Amino acid sequence: MRESITELAEKCKKYKLADAEIVNIINIRPSSAVEIDPIIEQCEKRLGESVEELVELVAEVCPTPALTEPDEAAGQDTKNFQMGNKWTLIDST
Repeated sequence: MRESITELAEKCKKYKLADAEIVNIINIRPSSAVEIDPIIEQCEKRLGESVEELVELVAEVCPTPALTEPDEAAGQDTKNFQMGNKWTLIDST
């Protein structure tokens, strides 16, 4: 994972992003231009059409971890709710 973060930070240099913007991209891992817009100050003005390229770069270098299904065989009574691209696990035990 550390290598992926270093690689993403290095590849983001061509977009002239601030360190805080890069850290937020690494933490949030936006999967669309809509998600990148609030992270980067004056995004449209600074990146223009390169926003989609940056989205693809993030997906390629630091993909969102795969979600695993709850272990129902172990007796867990859980429910998953999807909100945007985030999942919330609610344990009812």
